[in-house]
Amino acid sequence: MANYYNNNAKEFFDGTVNANMSEHYTAFLGKLPQGAHILDAGCGSGRDSLNFKKLGYQVTAIDASSELCKMAKDYIGQEVLQLRFQDITFEKCFDGIWACASLLHVPSTELRSVIGKLTKALKPGGILFATFKHGTFEGERNGRYFHDLTEEKAIELFTSEGIKLEEMWITKDVRPERVDEFWLNIIATNIRKISYQSIDEYIAQFPEQVQIILEELRKAIKESAPDAQEKISYQMPTFSLHGNLVHFAAFKKHIGFYPAPTGIEAFKQELSGYKGAKGSVQFPIDKPLPYDLIRKIVKYRAAENIKKAESKLKKK
Repeated sequence: MANYYNNNAKEFFDGTVNANMSEHYTAFLGKLPQGAHILDAGCGSGRDSLNFKKLGYQVTAIDASSELCKMAKDYIGQEVLQLRFQDITFEKCFDGIWACASLLHVPSTELRSVIGKLTKALKPGGILFATFKHGTFEGERNGRYFHDLTEEKAIELFTSEGIKLEEMWITKDVRPERVDEFWLNIIATNIRKISYQSIDEYIAQFPEQVQIILEELRKAIKESAPDAQEKISYQMPTFSLHGNLVHFAAFKKHIGFYPAPTGIEAFKQELSGYKGAKGSVQFPIDKPLPYDLIRKIVKYRAAENIKKAESKLKKK
């Protein structure tokens, strides 16, 4: 297959680089966090990689064709890895994988294995977007190998251990000269669970911008309770001082902070501008966190836990 694209790289580049994929971008990117790391799997001309970069996403681009890798590198302005799907070894690296009109060249005998490799490359909860020509054909067509899919076959392939089919819809080809061709679009989610061993490991799964926020939050907690110990509890970063002190966690649109009900109650006036519950508060991820207030809450919780511990000792 790579030979076809090597021999026809310029024609393929020119014929696809200006295709309008905005409708598909909306479906895919709407499920990813800000600044997410995307694997453009079978990037071709580099059209989508460049658009993702312009929108503020981190992109790793791969393609099996050496000639297309060169052309895409120049177009995107970054390195493109020459790599077949069958040789992918990434693990828990990407928030999203974009496989637009690329997996359709993988034979049916290998596709399930390739989907498994892509699933392993996704972080927990990561999104896989893939498109196939709609139909039942499999074999060579115009010099290339194609594996078309029906809805029934897609359900079988994308409903397996570790991956869950979320959405599926059919669209016409976006190229005016091919409006009679139809595509099956698929969005699936990596549902493999992960057990974090450290706060470092938890933070490392997020985009760089979110990592910076989490590290600042971690620093503020450490400064406010220097004797507290770090651990993972309930699969969240946790600080412990004579028992659990506070937890935090990152979500798509907010940072969750969990200082127990007493911490929320003591500062309910200062926290009134934020969404929350009995023992938690949500800080919007796109706004600066109130670190001074967080420090006050942590110090309050530390004093509370120390007082409880001393009281228990007196009773013994």
